[in-house]
Amino acid sequence: KVPKTYPEGEIVLPAPGVIEIHFHDFDSKSKAKPDGVHGAEIAWAILDAPTDDWRLLTQSVFDTHTPYILSFEGENRGKKLYFALRWENTRGEKGPWSPIYDAIIP
Repeated sequence: KVPKTYPEGEIVLPAPGVIEIHFHDFDSKSKAKPDGVHGAEIAWAILDAPTDDWRLLTQSVFDTHTPYILSFEGENRGKKLYFALRWENTRGEKGPWSPIYDAIIP
């Protein structure tokens, strides 16, 4: 079945230039993915201004286990990262996007 919920994202900043994106099902404290879900698509971009348009999140990765770790070079420190997540099932069908989150790259 196509996922009906979206992953919620939580940000951890463990080191300079590193952002950990922890994710779990919307409104759940469990790290378990919903039934039939293979993993989460994470779309992201470094942007100069906030956006509510997922199409501007031009980088995309897929992760089956939380957290996903993004590492950045020094010239990106202090810039703003925007990202959103959505579940994908084992047949490649995608659920709805989460809200767009943001973090300053440490």
